[in-house]
Amino acid sequence: GDDLLCNVTLTLREALLGFDRRLPHLDGHEVPLQRAGVTRHGLTQTVAGEGMPVRDAPGTYGRLRVTYNVAMPTTLPAQTLGAL
Repeated sequence: GDDLLCNVTLTLREALLGFDRRLPHLDGHEVPLQRAGVTRHGLTQTVAGEGMPVRDAPGTYGRLRVTYNVAMPTTLPAQTLGAL
């Protein structure tokens, strides 16, 4: 359809504390992506009007569907383990 799908990888810090990013779009403009607080792995955020052009409807666009993946660390420093 008219939806555009995208995967974005977050650091563990971004997933826990929130983030403010700019996603480069196919036509060169940037789409702001912001979340406060915890973002769980696999969450899909929908941004209206940032998808593909709708056929036979000039100026109308589908949705951008962003799925977030959280990059989990493979090890933690001893200092971090002690704080947990």
